[in-house]
Amino acid sequence: MAYRQVLTLTLSHDYYGSAAMPLRVAPTDASAFKKTGLLLRNNSIGTVVLADDADTVPEVLALDVLVSSPEGFVVTKGADWGNILVFDVATEIFEFDPAQAQAILPQSSAKCLARLNIAIYEDQARSCHLHFSTVEALWAYHVTGAQSSDDLEVVDPKAQTTFSSQGAVTLPDGRQALVIRSDDPLPAQARPDQKFALQRPSAFGPETLVPVLPAAGISFKPIDQQPGVAARLQSDIYVSLW
Repeated sequence: MAYRQVLTLTLSHDYYGSAAMPLRVAPTDASAFKKTGLLLRNNSIGTVVLADDADTVPEVLALDVLVSSPEGFVVTKGADWGNILVFDVATEIFEFDPAQAQAILPQSSAKCLARLNIAIYEDQARSCHLHFSTVEALWAYHVTGAQSSDDLEVVDPKAQTTFSSQGAVTLPDGRQALVIRSDDPLPAQARPDQKFALQRPSAFGPETLVPVLPAAGISFKPIDQQPGVAARLQSDIYVSLW
């Protein structure tokens, strides 16, 4: 029995970059897929579908991109926990964009990130690439402790990101915190490359209190919610000065 390759589907995600993605590809209908005699092999960047040389391949192959961790929904731009977004893949390079979905189906388990209907060619292998963009969020540093004061600044040594003080807030435990937030949202990344510093002005120039601040996590909260307008996301980061 000899097999030929009928589809190569590769995946990329801006959040994970070169790191392993908690995504896998599976047939939408496992029973129907098995009856066709096709074989599916997942790898670190996607999947390969093989067919027996003697078998006729289906005209359209339905595949689901599944998450192995709820994090996959959190960090994917446009992901929908409650629905399955269905796409007809007509091009070799395809962007995950909810506005381009051909159908939206309800789901209860929040496992399917996308459903792909991919046309398969009888006489040649097909290659497709699906790209996922990451969500963006404001980084909000909450600075507490004896050295916390209104003159603190978060500085980007690369001068690519600017921050502004949002004033003081009261934390759930009653402590006061100065909030210093990025002026623009930053793309979420599994391995952020930003290295921001906490400084305060002094008579001899800026005094660095924390040379490398912690990076944002993915515990996002919506802010500035208004009817009919998508809320911005914010990631809270806590820094204590003693």
